Amino acid sequence: MLLDDLNYWALGAGVLIWAGVGALWYAPFMFGKAWAAAQGKALGDIRLGAEQLTGLLLALAAAFLIGIVIKWYGMAGGTVSWQTGAAIGLMLWLGGAWPIRTLELIIRRTGVVLYLIDMGNMAVVYGLMGAVIGSWA
Repeated sequence: MLLDDLNYWALGAGVLIWAGVGALWYAPFMFGKAWAAAQGKALGDIRLGAEQLTGLLLALAAAFLIGIVIKWYGMAGGTVSWQTGAAIGLMLWLGGAWPIRTLELIIRRTGVVLYLIDMGNMAVVYGLMGAVIGSWA
């Protein structure tokens, strides 16, 4: 069964990468100030409340599921390495996250700066998660 072949340590590392890269990416010294400004807010105005905590927990669960999909695609392709894992992660970003977020940009008019910051984060995270999961295959 597919769940028996999963390396849960690698998946956990993928989730930590998701959280760690996100914490750095949206920090004030990187893109945090621009991200907040793109939403019409100051970085200090953004607080972690119940709604944001729920969103964070859902995002971590999504990261775990993305890790499973990366691993499954790698298993279907045969040999898995950090290179193939990174490629799978980036292809998932390109075929999944990118079209969805692009529609969000068009429909909700979130703004190009916010879109680019978020999409850059997702591309880096998906690629790194894939590399780690692939290297621990």
